[in-house]
Amino acid sequence: MRCVMRGSFCVAGLLVSVCGLAACGRGAATAAAPLSPGASPAGVSVSGVVRESGAQALGGVTVRAAGNGESAQTDGRGVYRLTTAARTSLEFTKPGYEMRRLGEFEFNSDATIDVQLQKIITIGPGERIAAAIFADDGFYTVVSASGETCGPCKVIRLRLAATADVDVHIRWEPTESASLVTWIAGASRTGTSEITFPASMAAGETAIYVGARSRQWTKAFPMSALPFEISTLRRSSAP
Repeated sequence: MRCVMRGSFCVAGLLVSVCGLAACGRGAATAAAPLSPGASPAGVSVSGVVRESGAQALGGVTVRAAGNGESAQTDGRGVYRLTTAARTSLEFTKPGYEMRRLGEFEFNSDATIDVQLQKIITIGPGERIAAAIFADDGFYTVVSASGETCGPCKVIRLRLAATADVDVHIRWEPTESASLVTWIAGASRTGTSEITFPASMAAGETAIYVGARSRQWTKAFPMSALPFEISTLRRSSAP
């Protein structure tokens, strides 16, 4: 019997019991047969397809199982297969894409796990770019006091050469109940058509999370994707 899981998955932090394994994520599943007395769950086969969020299958993605260090690469159809310990997390990496770490899983049979990766998007001060949140974008645990989860979530990376006060402005076409949340450095703001977020940014790279609060997507957005525009403006120092 195989335990089949499909859909979008999140980073470590949300554990739910699905079809005989402890899994982080959401998606349809078919039940797996329980282990027989004395059976060993070690050495299970995990396979699946890796796609770019909202787009095609991705080849050349490295999939690594933390449980035993086993790794594999996706082929031209985005398919991977590896053998791992019964208890493990999975890491998906490809240059130019956000890394995804899923788990921790507890397998009791072979499993299929499909994953979406999103391209790394960067923005600098004074820039304006267009992006979109897809229904199959991943879930990300936001570093905040409440440990909130953004998902589906688009990650935008703001790069600064020096510490600066920056206004981050996000706007999208208003639709019924289309409420987005933006998280920067653990703080959040919500809007129904635009968000302006003043923030003091350190030099280097700061992650900006744009999306819905965990499990709110289908309630808030009756569409597969929501385009938005993000711009940044460095604030002048007071005289």
